[in-house]
Amino acid sequence: MFQRLWEERKVPDDWQRAIVVPIWKCKGSKKDCSTYRGISLLSHVGKMFAKILERRIRAKTEHLLSNSQFGFRKGRGCADAIFALRQLCEKTIEYDNELHLIFVDLEKAFDRVDRNKL
Repeated sequence: MFQRLWEERKVPDDWQRAIVVPIWKCKGSKKDCSTYRGISLLSHVGKMFAKILERRIRAKTEHLLSNSQFGFRKGRGCADAIFALRQLCEKTIEYDNELHLIFVDLEKAFDRVDRNKL
């Protein structure tokens, strides 16, 4: 069934729907929407299909990603990114070069994305 959906590129509407349940974060006012986290309840079959789809896409795209890409990659995480940054800093000091860094906090970045443009 999943193979046929993959080939036809059509996913049943029910698999794409979610019921969003607001869960209070246990801090701040219960009257403030930003103190809630939305939990999406999804179809089990839809989640299974999404996982299979994710594996197929990852298998075809993993080789395209830079080694400096750590987010959302199997076997890579924050510790790897911190290690790479530390190595870069140490080499910069060792060779008496300048190093310019920018750290960007993307917290709630997707709250501001225009969904229609996505």
